[in-house]
Amino acid sequence: MAKAQGYDLGEKYLTDAFAYLEKVGIHKDSMCGDLERNNPTEIDFLGGKVVKYARELGVSVPYYTVMTNLVKELDKAYSAK
Repeated sequence: MAKAQGYDLGEKYLTDAFAYLEKVGIHKDSMCGDLERNNPTEIDFLGGKVVKYARELGVSVPYYTVMTNLVKELDKAYSAK
């Protein structure tokens, strides 16, 4: 989607991104902590923005859409407690 918006992340972007993920290993991100503490997550500002921009550009992002919707539902369920 970055390309559709005119951004060039470079040829090494995916290689560098996967290397970073290998380096940090398995960990809990901040949204997991938010859910555990019954705090609102940042999903609308992260995955939600990706989905919004993709729709505006006519780019399909099914995984982002599903993950964003799942986190939103978890957000509702946890905040209802």
